[in-house]
Amino acid sequence: MITTGDKAVQRILGRKMDPGYFRHPKGTKKPLFSVLKGGEWRDQRCFVVGGGPSLRGFDFWRLKGQGRIIVCNKAFLNVPFADMMIAMDADLYRWINSGALTNKPADKKDIQTKFRKFQGLKVWIEVGNNRMDNVHYVHSFRLPQVTRRFTQGIYTGNNTGTGALMAAVTLGCNPIYLLGIDGRHEGKRSHYHSGYPGRPQMAKTAASFVPTFNRVAKPIKKAGVKVISLNPRSAVRCFPFSTIDEVLRNDKIRDNEKEMGGLGISPESTDGDESRMES
Repeated sequence: MITTGDKAVQRILGRKMDPGYFRHPKGTKKPLFSVLKGGEWRDQRCFVVGGGPSLRGFDFWRLKGQGRIIVCNKAFLNVPFADMMIAMDADLYRWINSGALTNKPADKKDIQTKFRKFQGLKVWIEVGNNRMDNVHYVHSFRLPQVTRRFTQGIYTGNNTGTGALMAAVTLGCNPIYLLGIDGRHEGKRSHYHSGYPGRPQMAKTAASFVPTFNRVAKPIKKAGVKVISLNPRSAVRCFPFSTIDEVLRNDKIRDNEKEMGGLGISPESTDGDESRMES
């Protein structure tokens, strides 16, 4: 396990050894480790929701009550009941509060209201000296390794999806399901939503996210954490695949088995549902 006591890590993260490193930057934002140390969600199921185009038309309310949920960036608008939203770009905070996240005047106030009323933790990674209020921040860990405490930071690579996955690992979640972590465009669509202000995301940018997941797959597996992608079309191929329908159907089967077992009835075979999960 990587700890801040490791000499190699101290060399790479030398600035983290500075007692003043964790001083609060501008605004009322606070470090994530002030409310979550790490391990608080141990062995709980978690869904990590990205912004990939595979989620276009998806009914996000199917996830309510199904486990912990961490959403990336703009996905908080569709999953207001999530436990946490994670973002990397301080511009997103400014876009939300300035109304620049949409060109529709009627939607600006709605987005700001949803952000204000979002009940989960609002977490930004490496916010620097940007002024931000009522959010928490976590620092980026420089090595593609599992960290057990948020004081160490989390590995993010070059994208929020990896950061969200590693936050779930640090919290102890197991298993972890990936939704909308596509690493690719579908046709001309870069996201399931309308995207972000400025230059549209290029296909090669989405593809550049894939290697960061490849780098963490082995450390995550070594830590005993099961990660499953719920998009068999995803360009991220380092985790086994399933579908949200199969995951929820298996839940229903297990619930039925428990109920029949309680009545002394032997449950019928489920025809090896789990064998359909690809490696």
